[in-house]
Amino acid sequence: MMKKLYGTSMLKYEDTEEILEYYILNHGLNEKIFDVENSKLEMYGIEVVKKGKDFEEKSFVSDLTVDKKYAENILDAIMKNVVTPVHLYDVLENFVQ
Repeated sequence: MMKKLYGTSMLKYEDTEEILEYYILNHGLNEKIFDVENSKLEMYGIEVVKKGKDFEEKSFVSDLTVDKKYAENILDAIMKNVVTPVHLYDVLENFVQ
């Protein structure tokens, strides 16, 4: 699986700063590709990583969609709303209902 940094956000509160990194995940051409009616579909996912002074927290969904633009639209929304790893699954639930 490949992952590409899509964007970052900064969390600031009291005297603490944490960085949020948002990634788009993509299964390479030799991995999870689905052949539907002779059309190959790649799977895209999302990962959120929160980095603090001495910790790292991450959460991801690897098989979210076959539509890269849809994955990017979701990433735009979660970056705008500064979604953290602990809330990723709850937020994604709202997108896929």
